[in-house]
Amino acid sequence: MRVILQVTSGPSQGRRIPLQSGERARFGRSDTADVCFPDDLEMADVHFELQCHGDHCIVRDLNAVDATFLNSVAVSEAAVADGDQIVAGQTQLLTSFEGQFVQTPGAVKDPVPDPEPPKLSAAELCQLTDLEERSLELFRPSHSPEEFVRVLIENKQFADAVRILSLYLSKRQAILWAARAVDGVFPRELSVDEQSALDITLEWLQDSSDKNRRAAMAIAEAMDFDNAASCVAAAAFWSEGSMLPEEFDEVLPEETLSGKMVAAALMMTATEGQPATIPARYQEILKIGQEVLAEKDD
Repeated sequence: MRVILQVTSGPSQGRRIPLQSGERARFGRSDTADVCFPDDLEMADVHFELQCHGDHCIVRDLNAVDATFLNSVAVSEAAVADGDQIVAGQTQLLTSFEGQFVQTPGAVKDPVPDPEPPKLSAAELCQLTDLEERSLELFRPSHSPEEFVRVLIENKQFADAVRILSLYLSKRQAILWAARAVDGVFPRELSVDEQSALDITLEWLQDSSDKNRRAAMAIAEAMDFDNAASCVAAAAFWSEGSMLPEEFDEVLPEETLSGKMVAAALMMTATEGQPATIPARYQEILKIGQEVLAEKDD
């Protein structure tokens, strides 16, 4: 589940803030807040927080002087539903839920379920991926994506299995796969900068703030995207949010860009070093990917 907060009124009108399930963010005028609105002079230094769980989202007022409003009602703590308006100072934020959101007993307000978007079929994944001729020959219309990946692995079409799985997994799951694989399978010790790229990516997975997302791109750019770890960090940046600096209008990345960067990172990991070890590294990488795929239903 993901919550999108769209600023509809106030000095930061047009700003878009994504929050992931499990994330807690404090909003306020000061840079001590996780999400800062420095131009809203009527907002407290730390005004309110939003905590997103797997099945519900809670807003809490943190300011003893000026209230936090949910749908024009001052609240100290309340459940937030899709389409609700949160107001603090001059800033008004519209909430929008993406992914499954189910009723929680005892919540102040029962949120409205929002169905998960449909997964891509194996045929659709083939259309999005430049597969080798042998891989296309192996494809059958009856294949599910998981079945097609297994067929590709059995026939040693490892690179194409990576390409398909990197687009079939959710963006966050694909990025987690790449981070684990680069950390565990890469055939040499990572440099300090490469390790830093993985560390900031893992931090972003735990705290999907725009600050962490942009920090991931900064280190990827510093390394000129020329190694696997930098591609993992770039995949995190291109998974959501705007590609442009915050002061410009939002420009979203192409939908498959993050997955393609994941695939690039994984193929760099598999093919660097001794050629004789490439098949074994591909198999280890794909084993990690299938473990991540299994984790989705946990």
